[in-house]
Amino acid sequence: MTSADKEKIHEFERLVKERCVLAKKPAAIFGHEPWDPDCFGSGLGLKFLIKKLGGKAFLFNNGIIAHPQNKTIVNILRIAFKKIEEFKPEDFGLIIFVDVSYPDPRVRADIKPDIIFDHHTEKLTTADIVFYDVREIGSTSTIVLEYIKELVPDFDSEDEECRRVANALYWGIRIDTHNGIDQGTDDLDTNALAFLKPFLILSAVRKIENYDLPFDYLMIAENEKEIEGDLLVTGIGFVVLERSGEIATVADYILRQKNVETSVVFAVVGNDHIQVSVRTDEDDFSIDSFLVRVFGEGYSGAQAGGHSGGATIHASKIIIPQEDAMAEEKDAFWRSLSSRLKRQFFKAYSSA
Repeated sequence: MTSADKEKIHEFERLVKERCVLAKKPAAIFGHEPWDPDCFGSGLGLKFLIKKLGGKAFLFNNGIIAHPQNKTIVNILRIAFKKIEEFKPEDFGLIIFVDVSYPDPRVRADIKPDIIFDHHTEKLTTADIVFYDVREIGSTSTIVLEYIKELVPDFDSEDEECRRVANALYWGIRIDTHNGIDQGTDDLDTNALAFLKPFLILSAVRKIENYDLPFDYLMIAENEKEIEGDLLVTGIGFVVLERSGEIATVADYILRQKNVETSVVFAVVGNDHIQVSVRTDEDDFSIDSFLVRVFGEGYSGAQAGGHSGGATIHASKIIIPQEDAMAEEKDAFWRSLSSRLKRQFFKAYSSA
């Protein structure tokens, strides 16, 4: 993968100075919901860069940081957000998407970007996009780091703000590339990780690595698990929206079990949708193809690739009991759903 063209980087600089600095309007930065480490890294990196160019930027999300490790990153690195409800497009000079293209169901449909930074090329629509840097690479944070290195010559490991941004970029790259070993990892990603290591705050690294595990869900997952061959499938029942990110945590954790190559964890989230997280150690296993075999071409979910992915099945496709439904009704629904999904996952896996 070639590095960003310097002319392209300075085109971004010109846009920021024209639309934000001279117009005295901030930039609004959005990632996919819920935000993940690559959103944090690339979003905070661009916010920092725009500030260095003389402007101002704000990060917007829906108020939910679901995954426990992501919560730790946000708290440790003091990443601040505004709520999407506060966003008024007329107040901003630029609207920027990071780690997500347009259109995408993980961003509110009425929010349209001027600029896109992303590392997924398959869903990009360039109509009406003023500027985009979208490349097949391990992490969006790697792309943003290139812009910082070119436009911020005093990006220094001794500066506290630079270190905070660098640590966010590091985790964006590290998580999305599985520490530089995922199939989609590029030389630019591994070089970026090496460049950022002198900036690392070791106390923060330890806290982020040792984030709290959801032991209640892990116990349920262990009791509900079924294994066929090297596939483990389990469900953890009804989960409140604020804890939906912990489904992925469970999928990560149970993949460590002996003789398990792929893990699937599912739950009903907020009495609104079914959420699925998939993790695999198999290099030649396509999570996206697997999910299509289970749910069909029209499934809605996070972009899947490499060793992790997921799906979201909305209530329009399945009738979920209301939150105040009787416990017996919920239990009967869950048992039926769990049995059916497990059969579908095992059948789809065996036909891979």
